[in-house]
Amino acid sequence: MNPTPGISVAVTTCNRAHYLRDCLQSICTQTLLPTEIIVSEDGADSETRQVIEQCAQEHRHITIVHIVNDPPLGQLANRQQAITSTSCEYVAMLDDDDIWYAKFLEVHYRHLLANPSCGFSCSNHSFMNEKGVDQPAEFERFQAFSGRDQLQTAVYNDVFIQTITNKACLFCIIFCLYRRSVLEQVGFFQSYGGLVPDLALMLSLGAHRVNAVYIDRILGSSRMHGGQQSNKRLENSISKVEALQEIRTRHKTMLTGKEQKMLRKQLTQAVIECAIAYAHSNRKQQAARLLLQIRGVSAIPLKRLVVLLALLMGARKRSRAV
Repeated sequence: MNPTPGISVAVTTCNRAHYLRDCLQSICTQTLLPTEIIVSEDGADSETRQVIEQCAQEHRHITIVHIVNDPPLGQLANRQQAITSTSCEYVAMLDDDDIWYAKFLEVHYRHLLANPSCGFSCSNHSFMNEKGVDQPAEFERFQAFSGRDQLQTAVYNDVFIQTITNKACLFCIIFCLYRRSVLEQVGFFQSYGGLVPDLALMLSLGAHRVNAVYIDRILGSSRMHGGQQSNKRLENSISKVEALQEIRTRHKTMLTGKEQKMLRKQLTQAVIECAIAYAHSNRKQQAARLLLQIRGVSAIPLKRLVVLLALLMGARKRSRAV
């Protein structure tokens, strides 16, 4: 299919040239080609530059722009720069270690064309390990854990509720195609939310009543890295609390009473999980301070509260024994 619509793809990268090559190749071999690819590199790596230059030479029909941030901006700011540097009517983004399957852009564009009331489309995706080997068991686990196994190809006008009520973000930002106008409406990526940009963006889009069309097809693959979640447990927890707090502050008047109640419940649960993460990291004072800040204690799962109290009490007993 010829590149009739204007589609921009934003790619963020940082010292992962060995993955970036496959990522860019998956974009440049789409059945519906993008108009431009913006690669925003956090830091300056010669191998990364070579990969991008080679890709540009092999695919001269696509405009490939390489932005170098030296010194680095950081993950969130780099993502914001990549997406705001795009210029087309439709925008997608892909991380340097993930890939799209050949029909990703074509299928997404057709669904948005057929659903003019929708601000973005989102499709399902598989998982692969660091070597690129498919991980079907992880896919099945995540489907059930996230609630994505309950979704079907349809228009969803409850993006906020779908996002706030599930354990993982149903709408993954790198497997979406957006109308640029809706991203402009919410300021593209939020300045908060750190390691949970999916959550912050989707809640913001949902608060602005942006509809989505979900496509129940696997059109890409997300790469998993060993210890990816456990190594950043505390950072992820802090980011989630920050994102939910900011959504409550910035969008409270835009939410229904039901949505505000759901948000309060999720924020309370996020705070208790963050306190547990602090306690596991031997930062007991921060954990205790978070516990004292909690409002709406009834929303806290009793088992998680017991875990936190046990961690705090255990620390006190050990300190007294010493």
